[in-house]
Amino acid sequence: PGAPAIAAVVVTAGVGVVMLLAYRRFLRDADDLQRKIQLDAMALTLGVATVGSVVCSGLQAAGAIEDVDI
Repeated sequence: PGAPAIAAVVVTAGVGVVMLLAYRRFLRDADDLQRKIQLDAMALTLGVATVGSVVCSGLQAAGAIEDVDI
């Protein structure tokens, strides 16, 4: 990998860390109901993404679908 690719990864990681810190500050400042709604939505999203990726990997291993890059 060249220097531009490494720089792009570093910039992306930096933006991601800043985004996570901003979201943490948002959750800390939110009221109880908003915090609960946000955390419930994140839990559901994590569950759906995990199950979806496991199912996709299983179908890929069984040869039912083409090579999928998740």
